[in-house]
Amino acid sequence: MTVPEQTPYTEHVANGVSGTFTYEFKCLLKEDLLVLANGVTLDPNTYTVTGLGQEGGGDVTISPIPSMGMKIMVRLAVLTRRTTSYQRGVPWPSSVVNDDLDRIWLALQGRTLDQAGAIRLPAPESPPPLPGPTERARKLIAFDEYGNPWVMVPAVDSSLELANELAQPSGSGIIGFSMGAPGAVATNLLDKLRSILVEPEDFGAIGNGIADDTAALQKGLDYIGSIGGGILRGRPGRTYRFTAALTVPDHCTLAGCGYTSDDPTSFTQATVYLKDGDFRGITLGNCSGMVDCTVNGAAGNGDDGIYMIGTRSWMQNVSVFAQGRDNIRIGGDNSTDNTNMWRAINIISRGAGRHGVFINHESADPNHTDVNNGLLLGLDTRRSASGSGLHLGKASDNTLIQVSAQFNDKGIVFDDSSKGNVLVTYYVEGNTTNEVLLSTGSRRNSVLTTTNAATSSDLVVNQGTGNYVMGRDTKTGESIVRTPLALIHAYLTATGVAGYLDVGADSDGGYSLTLRGTSASRELRMLSAGAGRMALKLNDGATVSALYRRTMTLNFGSLSAAQSVDQNISLTGATTGMNVIVTPRFAIPAGIVWNAFILTDGLVTIRCTNVSGGSITIGSGVWGAEAIAP
Repeated sequence: MTVPEQTPYTEHVANGVSGTFTYEFKCLLKEDLLVLANGVTLDPNTYTVTGLGQEGGGDVTISPIPSMGMKIMVRLAVLTRRTTSYQRGVPWPSSVVNDDLDRIWLALQGRTLDQAGAIRLPAPESPPPLPGPTERARKLIAFDEYGNPWVMVPAVDSSLELANELAQPSGSGIIGFSMGAPGAVATNLLDKLRSILVEPEDFGAIGNGIADDTAALQKGLDYIGSIGGGILRGRPGRTYRFTAALTVPDHCTLAGCGYTSDDPTSFTQATVYLKDGDFRGITLGNCSGMVDCTVNGAAGNGDDGIYMIGTRSWMQNVSVFAQGRDNIRIGGDNSTDNTNMWRAINIISRGAGRHGVFINHESADPNHTDVNNGLLLGLDTRRSASGSGLHLGKASDNTLIQVSAQFNDKGIVFDDSSKGNVLVTYYVEGNTTNEVLLSTGSRRNSVLTTTNAATSSDLVVNQGTGNYVMGRDTKTGESIVRTPLALIHAYLTATGVAGYLDVGADSDGGYSLTLRGTSASRELRMLSAGAGRMALKLNDGATVSALYRRTMTLNFGSLSAAQSVDQNISLTGATTGMNVIVTPRFAIPAGIVWNAFILTDGLVTIRCTNVSGGSITIGSGVWGAEAIAP
């Protein structure tokens, strides 16, 4: 067989969809190929090769599929060795000899590729060898008057020595820096650069989505933690794969340069942290956070993506995809965790194995709920396979604003341990089991919302105790509160009271108070403590009805048969023509009847009459009087 004149390498740019890349040169063995992704040599176990021995080449298929934009090179790298031994008196098959000879030419083609980028002297020059490493250390290579290379010792304080110092890892430390503003303090460029930006690449990260960057990421986080806090920022368009749990130290931030909204590959300049394995992904400590990045889950990964347990831990502009259990877990597992005053702003969750966002504290103490006083502002949560888009467990006094939950098993759930949380405006659609559920054991939670534009209903199921739901059911008539959050129906419930008070706007524009949800004999009362006046007025201020009330102790003594006795209660505001109701606050003997009337403004007269055939003693007791305007 022949070895054609050929270019012994082929280059591609990955599209993030296919892992198959062609090579267009002859190669006999898989071990004679090098496959590189962004300049990093791949493990031969991560790819397969077809077309070996063919002049037109074949295909290399890489798994997992390289991320979009990665540069893939397939090239010849034939090892210079011979494994075939030819024996005298034994036939030499032509195919074996041909392959052996072909490998020589293929190796030469590979060496030609290696030499193409080398600095070469024209033939037939043969320069002398350079001095040994000790003699040439910290010196410059130069050429003498004959063009031969040699090493030069820089003069003291020369520009060459300065150049040599600048080339060292600490070289920027000898360059001064100042903001140039009044009062600015001078420093050096090295310290300034370290204060501005720390990157995973500073600790050896590759960021190609294939290399394991776990150690580099944690070293970077530990470094900024050791200096009292800072930011570890991933580069745009990089995917940092980690295979063990990462911890963001107190007062530190894991950041990126952008996040994706609906698919980890939809924005190629996003910074992606790829969790690959069954472990709890990124833990946020006290005052630590994440910003402007995406956390993605590799196929088959398990447990939670982001785990917020620290006081004042926070996230902003973060999207989380395809975690094995909860995409985001807020709240710790024991009584020592204190996840108070957490903040999560502009968060996206997609494809969680259980809950998109789970706010819960797992302490065994039922009265210990240390995930509270938190704020969730702006959440888009979708496609949680077996749980809720947003699920509140053992959590209290948290505020949740502008939540959209779509196409989950459950939308938004306040479970049996949640209490005192507030949900302000939301959108739910296409959730399988429930849209919004306040379960049986939930207590004193508040849901404040407008109606769902897509369904003309807020879709709230309230099974709990003392929960407050405002904006429930279809809007009828005009809103009675001139705010974007119109008061349509407010359900007011109290522990130990059957039913609830429905405060709502009627279809005719009226306003009603209705006691609902009870079969017990209940009254709807409007009361004023002690002596006082209660009035119901129209918009023009005219009084429709007024109520005056007072209690006094009266003594009717003893009444003989057929005798009547009058006693007066002074009641300011009572006038003739008003309706009067009087009620004794003690037991009246049988045979006594009474009535009341107003003959003089300010006085309510009570008349007791003995209708029996004998004497009856009423005695002293408390009487109540109410005068009601018609």
